[in-house]
Amino acid sequence: MNKMIFVVLIMITMFSALIGAPATSTTPELRERMQAADPDERIPIIIALSERYNPAELLQASNNLPHRERRQYVVNELKAFTEYSQHELRQTMQNNRSDIANIRSLWIANVILCDATPQAIRELSQRSDIRRIDWDDMQNLLDPREWENARDVEGQREITWNVTNVNADDVWDLGYTGEGITIAVIDTGVNYNHSDLNDHVWEDDEYPNHGYDFINNDNNPMDDHGHGTHCAGTVAGDGTAGSQTGMAPDATIMCLKVLTSSGNGQESAVWSAIEFAVEHGANAFSMSLGWTDSNNPDYESWRDAMVASQAAGVAGAVAAGNEGAYISWYPIPHNVRVPGCCPPPWLHPDQELTGGTSCVICVGATNSSNTIANFSSLGPCSWEDVDNYEDYPYNPEMGLIRPDIVAPGANIKSLDYANVNGYEDGWDGTSMATPCVAGVIALMLQKNEFLTPADIDEIIENNRYEIEDEKSNTYGSGRVDALLAVEATTPPDTPPYAPDNPLPENECCHAYSETTISWKMAAARRLNIMSFISVPITRPWIY
Repeated sequence: MNKMIFVVLIMITMFSALIGAPATSTTPELRERMQAADPDERIPIIIALSERYNPAELLQASNNLPHRERRQYVVNELKAFTEYSQHELRQTMQNNRSDIANIRSLWIANVILCDATPQAIRELSQRSDIRRIDWDDMQNLLDPREWENARDVEGQREITWNVTNVNADDVWDLGYTGEGITIAVIDTGVNYNHSDLNDHVWEDDEYPNHGYDFINNDNNPMDDHGHGTHCAGTVAGDGTAGSQTGMAPDATIMCLKVLTSSGNGQESAVWSAIEFAVEHGANAFSMSLGWTDSNNPDYESWRDAMVASQAAGVAGAVAAGNEGAYISWYPIPHNVRVPGCCPPPWLHPDQELTGGTSCVICVGATNSSNTIANFSSLGPCSWEDVDNYEDYPYNPEMGLIRPDIVAPGANIKSLDYANVNGYEDGWDGTSMATPCVAGVIALMLQKNEFLTPADIDEIIENNRYEIEDEKSNTYGSGRVDALLAVEATTPPDTPPYAPDNPLPENECCHAYSETTISWKMAAARRLNIMSFISVPITRPWIY
């Protein structure tokens, strides 16, 4: 009898423990953080919803629209879908203000951000409409080795070696300098007062300091580290203070700060910056940061965000990472950082194993001899274990070739964040190579602003300085060549720039159903957005 009572008590204890424990939707990092938290402490979290917009359907719908309508369609459609998908959960959360605060949504990947107590997180984790709850932790996203050889230098009335190495200066002679093209630099911020940038930074009455700071949640994205200004200078430094460091000296820089003075950042801040860039008209973005696999990033949300950017027509130059010399610590297929491991918008014929696409043009680094830098991360990557994608399996199959292209990234001179007329030399990293490619994209888009991310990627990869016979997991397709890429870019046709498969007036990309009309209209009323209803979508594309 005593033995039976003991067994029953054990079962009751186990059942009670299960009730009090968070479900598996919480990540191990969050569970550990919850254990260390006080009961009334609010932990910053990311809630990724189970319901999601089918990326293939989003790409198909946007590709059938004229260029000028594509971005607004994607923004409006994802806003409406997110409002619909999150409505019930947000209502529940808002009714629990004592335990949940600072609630906000992102439509770029259908996630909710908030601060919640451990008990509130446990309750949320029991919901079937939530896929993942993660601690929105500050993590270091930069490699200190990139600037360990940095030194302050003066301008020398020169064109820096990396500019001439990719023949960007020859493109200027053709009349293309990036004028009229906006590149969002997603980084530690930008010294927008630097004399080599201050006359071509993004202007908007609502954002007086040329962008936004997603770390401090204010309108001042001033650089307090140096990394972002150095990258911005490689995109568009115009040489006013002496040295011509930018590939596209007249391109407009949108300054988006997502990292602290120590190089720390959150997934939520970077997703917010990508969302901002897409919604506020950036033509492309440059992102020299990333998460290693050991940091347990949300692969699915990253891929969703990059697909949304591609659908909106916004290409991203993204660093591969600097783990190439540390394969034993960061083994293939996880040597390339997230989101550099996301697939490109165009699949090279050498990528015989095919799968989905995204906006990411992944960039590795070379030295002045066009040899791969020893730190440049190496592919292949794989998405076979990521739910709702499950493509590019690796070993015995080929995986996903990464990077797509390489660019000068060793011993790079660019702008000094602490001196409006100064420069810093000696920076090393795929961080330095990435803005080089972003600058080349700006030159191409000045010649033809209607290029899609797939167009841009295909032109860059097919018109490059060839290093190997095939696309490889070391050099990608080769070293970027600005002159060859711009020469291969054809000017746009005469207006109205119709799509390849134009839609008849008042017709839709997808069929309506009566049930679809109700939720789209309801979402539109809440958002005060009506224009997207002209391109309706039915429920089956929701995962």
